[in-house]
Amino acid sequence: MFATLKFSCLSQREGEKKIGSKENAILEFYQKFACVGGDPVFSESLCKELQKKFFQQRCELGRIGRRNMNQRLNLDIPQNNTFLLPRDVLAAADHLIGMKFGMGTLDDMNHLKIN
Repeated sequence: MFATLKFSCLSQREGEKKIGSKENAILEFYQKFACVGGDPVFSESLCKELQKKFFQQRCELGRIGRRNMNQRLNLDIPQNNTFLLPRDVLAAADHLIGMKFGMGTLDDMNHLKIN
């Protein structure tokens, strides 16, 4: 899988660049997309940094965010579940579609603004 990278952006004028190992592929990717110069050394912390930067799959709402999301979208998800769920995304999409067809109300973002 990591033996050959066929992205034209990774190899400037070569059609294909042989990487050789997983470690070399990670280093090559890190150099090209993390905008670092020099020769970085492969380490587990580098892998974790790339994993966190590009593959983070959780979005935390917090307790207040969960409460507001539940109220706005009429959900009954427990308040201790503070991560965004697929159900939240579907409810938000449903709400936006409903608003497009005149159902629901817009939030007044400036309700605290002093006139």
